[in-house]
Amino acid sequence: GTDMIYDDEFGWDGHILRNTYKYIGKKELLCSRVLDHAKLERQPGQSIPSGIQRERLQTIVVEAKNEDPNYIYGKRVWYLDPETYLMQWTELYDDLDRFWKCFEMLTTDFKTEQGEMRQMPTGVILIDFQRTHSSLPLHTIYAVGLEKVDKRMFTISNLQKSY
Repeated sequence: GTDMIYDDEFGWDGHILRNTYKYIGKKELLCSRVLDHAKLERQPGQSIPSGIQRERLQTIVVEAKNEDPNYIYGKRVWYLDPETYLMQWTELYDDLDRFWKCFEMLTTDFKTEQGEMRQMPTGVILIDFQRTHSSLPLHTIYAVGLEKVDKRMFTISNLQKSY
């Protein structure tokens, strides 16, 4: 079991054309952009670990509504990093427009094999406010070698693929 659905990975992992989008504006939030996983401490029963570094970030706010009337979420509100366009926060609403879940994305800077620094998602804190619980999936990324990525991943046809 999980608190996530198939589209929730990294805030949104679905086909871009399945939603309609609305630019809401900008909002300053505390975001975990450069997380040091070694500083995280989590006691048994603790929903959110201690030691998460956050910084103020003027995020870009976008509302996304799925075009499928039977979709589980009524809407999503995304808070994007203006430098990387990585999602920092996501708010999820049910079909009655009630606030349901919130995801905080945890990101970390990694040096690529070319020596450039790239911000990558390394985890997410999921909080379900209707069912009053949370979970913390963390990812481990050891190296980012962009030259090893198959360039066909970034073709229009692949990016528009629907599963």
